[in-house]
Amino acid sequence: MSELLEIKPKTEVVTANDNNTVVQDLDNTENSGTPEENMSLSGTVPVQDTSPQSENTATDCDDGDTTVFKAIGVIEGEVSFGEKNFIKVGDKEYQLFYSPKYKKAWRALQIQVKRFGAHQKLIVHPRPLHLPDRNKQPTMRFQLVGFGTGELMTELAVNEFKLSGWWQFIPCNKFPILTVARNFDSEQYEFFKSLDSDRQKRYFKATHIPLVWRDAPVQPFRFNPRLEKDEQQPRFFVQLKARFLPEKGVFGFESLVAPPSPEHPKYIKVKKPEQKPSKDKKVRGSKKGTSKKIYSKKNGNTGKSAQKPKPKQKKEA
Repeated sequence: MSELLEIKPKTEVVTANDNNTVVQDLDNTENSGTPEENMSLSGTVPVQDTSPQSENTATDCDDGDTTVFKAIGVIEGEVSFGEKNFIKVGDKEYQLFYSPKYKKAWRALQIQVKRFGAHQKLIVHPRPLHLPDRNKQPTMRFQLVGFGTGELMTELAVNEFKLSGWWQFIPCNKFPILTVARNFDSEQYEFFKSLDSDRQKRYFKATHIPLVWRDAPVQPFRFNPRLEKDEQQPRFFVQLKARFLPEKGVFGFESLVAPPSPEHPKYIKVKKPEQKPSKDKKVRGSKKGTSKKIYSKKNGNTGKSAQKPKPKQKKEA
């Protein structure tokens, strides 16, 4: 439900590289025996979960010709499973994970690796993790969509991605990024409204992708807090192809798919929590546990350093 050209399971299936077949009967693996005993490399299975309660990422998309937010592509490398799962692309390792929507694809990949080797070609969503220090670049991670053969595999080269979103700056990053929001869908929107604010943020937050784009035809949007909304510079929606640069963990611009536009697709917005006003504001210049009495000039005092006058002593008769 989110980006430029999305992947629909009808076009992307989990396949075995050697004989161009795909894993079947994945739902039976939880009933009895090991996954190897319950699965066979034949038949087909869609890589999806149609339940609106499934965890859909900010980059889920339908790979069609419509203009939507999108971030999806192909990577190739050595897959390893453990406490944390990784794919080694070039000399760098990147965390690999999945959402419940693609649980079947994940289980099929585990069997694929065991039977045919760790070297795999995957369809993934980029899911960078931004750090508190804005001077450090985000940690790149990937979320599995599928593997094997399909239209996207033939359309894109290894490390090539389709990206569509806002070209802009965000507070947690020193460099401009491409923000991929969640595409609007009436069913998903109803699910979105049923969640509390924390789960809304978890399931529907946008993805901010680090993108190196020199000589971009439009300036990245930068919010100016001193200006009103209608006075801000325009924010452009861009559709492009980019190449993942594994040695740097960022994406590099390759080509535009369509001209940049100030118009954007409809999307689901997660509202920021309201900031509560601070309590017990400290008096400027005062110290804890001390107080100063200030008397007015009317009583013969001149300011902060003035002291309370001593009572006059009566003269003795």
